[in-house]
Amino acid sequence: MFLGRIPRGARLAELRDVAEDWRHSAVVAVFKSGVSRSQSVLSLEGQEDIGRAIDDETVADVTRMMERTAATSTRSMERSLTFLATCATTAPFVGLFGTVWGIMESFGRLACRGRPTWRATRRESRRR
Repeated sequence: MFLGRIPRGARLAELRDVAEDWRHSAVVAVFKSGVSRSQSVLSLEGQEDIGRAIDDETVADVTRMMERTAATSTRSMERSLTFLATCATTAPFVGLFGTVWGIMESFGRLACRGRPTWRATRRESRRR
């Protein structure tokens, strides 16, 4: 995970490098939006150095941007949950259908051979 790979006391440039490895992560999207917003606010104020003290209004602005990005990422991930839930719900029935199909096929083969016996059943299972 992205958060586990962040070293303690890392510089912003190091964090950006780590974030590049996790491009599709929602956490990385929130991180990048926060960094991008804080840099744009500071550049508007003429403070290029992000290490300077940041006022409460800038922190609130960056926080709002990160919350918006988190909400967008959450909505995007929740969109796929319906499909995932449908797959998870129907998977056991697909397996059961395959089992029933196999049993019906076995009985059909046994019926075509005439009188079914255990010996014929064993011979049929060895051929597969």
